[in-house]
Amino acid sequence: MRQGYFTGHYYSGTILFDILIIVVVIVVTIFISDYFRKRNHPYQSILLRILRDKYIRNEISAEDYRERSMMLNDEYWLDSNDAAMADLKMEYAKCEISSREYVERKEALNENAENRLY
Repeated sequence: MRQGYFTGHYYSGTILFDILIIVVVIVVTIFISDYFRKRNHPYQSILLRILRDKYIRNEISAEDYRERSMMLNDEYWLDSNDAAMADLKMEYAKCEISSREYVERKEALNENAENRLY
């Protein structure tokens, strides 16, 4: 008996391969879109530009610049509409507060946000 296309063992292998490809494409798309959404967010760009300008004018050291830019990149709340957090990040980018004070105030804002949810 002859087998045609998409029958028997080859058919199930093709379906599994197609499903695997679809899953990989979806996962890659999610990671890429989140990366570019964060990178191209206008408020994030403003904060990093302020920080970069301070570094170029030698108002902060290279180590301080790296620390602050990492904190702003890693801790960025894209979906937050919290004005207090936006103000805190602006103060931090302008080097008006230290990293320690930034972390303490950010944790206090997180606690307040969690308390408002419950």
